[in-house]
Amino acid sequence: MTEELQSRSSTPPFQLNIHEWIESQQSAHGVRHDDYAQYHGYCTRRLSRLSHHPDVKKHLVCSSKFASDKSAAKGRGRHAYCSRQNDTFANNEETGKVEVPHSSILWYLVVLAERSWAHANMLQKQKKQRQNVLRKLKKATLWAKKLEEIAKDCTDSLTQQECQAYASWMVANLALEKMDYQMASQEYANAMSKCHALSKQVPQLVEERRGGEAETQKAAKLLERQDLFVNRADTLLRPLFRYSQYELKQAGLPTMDEPQLDITAVSNNAKKSAEDIAIEFRGQDLVLDSKDLRVLLLKLQSMQQEKAASESEEEKVAESNEGSFLEILSVLDDALDVVQNVLSSFEQANSGPAVQAKRTQYLQWKGYLQYEKTRRVMNHTELLLKDITGHAERVHVYDALLQHSQSLLNLPRPQADGNFAAEEEEDEFSLQVQANVLRLRALKSYHMAWYYYEKPRKYDHAFALIQQSSKLMRRAQEEIAACDEDMPRSDEYLQELDDLPFHSTIATIQAAMYLQQTRSRGKSGAAIETDRPLLLRLNENDSGTVLAALTPIPIPCKLGFFDLAYTYAMDSTDCIDEVQKYLDIHTVEDNDDNEDSPSASSGGWLGWLSG
Repeated sequence: MTEELQSRSSTPPFQLNIHEWIESQQSAHGVRHDDYAQYHGYCTRRLSRLSHHPDVKKHLVCSSKFASDKSAAKGRGRHAYCSRQNDTFANNEETGKVEVPHSSILWYLVVLAERSWAHANMLQKQKKQRQNVLRKLKKATLWAKKLEEIAKDCTDSLTQQECQAYASWMVANLALEKMDYQMASQEYANAMSKCHALSKQVPQLVEERRGGEAETQKAAKLLERQDLFVNRADTLLRPLFRYSQYELKQAGLPTMDEPQLDITAVSNNAKKSAEDIAIEFRGQDLVLDSKDLRVLLLKLQSMQQEKAASESEEEKVAESNEGSFLEILSVLDDALDVVQNVLSSFEQANSGPAVQAKRTQYLQWKGYLQYEKTRRVMNHTELLLKDITGHAERVHVYDALLQHSQSLLNLPRPQADGNFAAEEEEDEFSLQVQANVLRLRALKSYHMAWYYYEKPRKYDHAFALIQQSSKLMRRAQEEIAACDEDMPRSDEYLQELDDLPFHSTIATIQAAMYLQQTRSRGKSGAAIETDRPLLLRLNENDSGTVLAALTPIPIPCKLGFFDLAYTYAMDSTDCIDEVQKYLDIHTVEDNDDNEDSPSASSGGWLGWLSG
């Protein structure tokens, strides 16, 4: 007997997630739809399965086979349906405590209380006699108090607090049905305080479970429990407490203060876990509560210090920079893997305030690490511009930088309250990234214009690109100047844009376009026709509409005319007068007055020969 007592005393205390089980079973068996009959039937079947468990069958099965003399109720003796409550839930004569060999006995009490509570709600919904409802609620309260009493000696501290909160809730339900609003308010407040205390203890357990993937999964489950207690206190207990307080005010009785969750304690514990590493990103303080992530960040910090020390030496600078750059990228990739593993563990967890806050926290870490990686890659890529002189190669480099810079706009941007900002709302970080995007677009268009300028007969493309680059340059200067002083390298960016020779480049391309047009006109022999007025074509290189377009007409004449025309064409003095004089001399005038004279009447061959 003593060996059996020692073995029972050496067993570890039981741990029961009572509220989690109740929440899941009530949601799955009709309570959310007020179908208490379904839940009552489920509890009855659950009691049968628990009582026939091999380890507790002799303690819970209602049969005379396992009954003792104590089981006989008031001299009725042993019978087919003999209750086991007197044996199972009686205090031990030696220890004075109830011996609980298995956790199913505790679950048996929980299901008994739940079945009585469901039966009471079912009767109340069917509008049965109020006395029957009170009797079932009294029975549920009895089982809940019995559970609280037995759990003191065989469960851990968290389970004991859950049992106390559950018992207070049952007592408050009975008091509310009795219209004892003073007692109901006290018990509801007690249950809310217990739930708040349980929610505060969960972050401490999360701190103890830092480590690998399995520990991360356990931490996610603990955060689900924290959300469960907070939601139960806010959605289930608080409305009933406020209703009881309202009835007390209507009756003119004294009221009590409403219990509130102290959020500052939880936030202070989270801030203490960050230790000496304080990082601020996009206006948010990043909380560091992962051991693996802390080790990687410390390693990154030491590598940065070594890189700064090595840059002071002039020898082997290029090789050391390349090696340290690859090592830093490797550390950042490892940190991103750690953050992604934590996020994947929280994706399977039920959504709640604590889980959402933790997910938001690691999304901020993911955005920060991606920003650090992209920033270092961009700085390393910009170093290539020192050794590149060709415009085509520079266009490729600026295109890569532009893609990296645009990827920063897709980083997650949660707000302080845990929600994600709308797309139209822009913070200072987004404005700085957009200003840098405009700068890179201007530089890319500038060098692309020079690339087309070097190609034959591509001056129109070059001119369009240089004009677009000029517009982007002005916009980039305005955006960079509008950003705060904390924008990195803002002065360097502005000076780089100011040093670009836009005016001389535009003049060079316009001159090349003019020469190309004059050559084309010389080959074609015709000017480009246009209907635009002259005032709108002052800065253009075309000659406008042709004033006179005469088609050459062939004229039959003697060969001596060409010699005469050539002589007068080569003589630049009095050409028109000489031509007119020649025409006057050789022009025959018509004499109408002499048509009737005899000489005029003579004609034919004789007249022609005599004249």
